[in-house]
Amino acid sequence: MERLGRPLYDLGLPLSRRLGILCDTAADIWRPAADCGLPTGAEKARSLAEVVVRLWEELDHPCSEAALDYALGAARRRELAHRDEKAVLVHGDVHQLNALESGDGFKLVDPKGLLAEAEYDLGTLMRGDPVELLAGDPRDRAYWLAARMGLDPVATWEWGAVERLTTGLFCTQIQQQPLGRDTLRTAEAVTGLAI
Repeated sequence: MERLGRPLYDLGLPLSRRLGILCDTAADIWRPAADCGLPTGAEKARSLAEVVVRLWEELDHPCSEAALDYALGAARRRELAHRDEKAVLVHGDVHQLNALESGDGFKLVDPKGLLAEAEYDLGTLMRGDPVELLAGDPRDRAYWLAARMGLDPVATWEWGAVERLTTGLFCTQIQQQPLGRDTLRTAEAVTGLAI
């Protein structure tokens, strides 16, 4: 076993530096892995949609129906966009607590492995740091991430919409605040925005 160091979270780096590190570290994983037995991006989109609907009902509608419909529409589009021949192995939960120091770089731990479009991992970066996301135009992060990695900003944005609402509802359910409130507030603020 390899001994890893501190999580990226503990280093106090500026957001743009953290996002760059997380992009590069995620990209180290992306490779074709057909027939590996992992869930597909289409399956993940369907399961996230089911979780969102269930939690929204169980929590007595902690965000607007418009925010719910927006995330469900994004999930449906990502489900339909899935192509086995283009799918790669993705980590599935890229964030600064899952990136640990390793030599002069970082390694990701706690994977939720999927066979999906690489933009899925960028979408998880769209859900994190919700307060900072609203400090400017939220779409700028999707454009920046996608351009940096040579990927699609629309897919990045849509995965972010689904992941953001799922995370906001889940954090609300387990009473992880203020993250739940901040993430749901961000989900509301981006409702209706498109790339």
